[in-house]
Amino acid sequence: MIEKHLDEIRRKEEAAAAALREAETTAAGIVEAARAAGRKLIEEVRIEAADEERSLLEEARRIAGERIAGLREKNTKAIAALDTSAAGRRNEALETIAAAFRSGS
Repeated sequence: MIEKHLDEIRRKEEAAAAALREAETTAAGIVEAARAAGRKLIEEVRIEAADEERSLLEEARRIAGERIAGLREKNTKAIAALDTSAAGRRNEALETIAAAFRSGS
């Protein structure tokens, strides 16, 4: 009778050990699947971040280009105004010199 109980206990221990091994195998599979999913998500986030960075850089270049074009236009206008002003002053100076020569001074 004791042998029968001991055999029953041994069978239960073996079944429990087999169930534990199966649970460990299942858990290892779940952990590996979670790691793979995590790596995939990280890669997706890296790709999204790179795309966003590229998009932001393109937008920044576009905005900078527009600002530079505006500044160049203002600069061109300012230079043209200075040229016009300088030409006027040069003509005034030449007229003053010519008037001085005409008057004999």
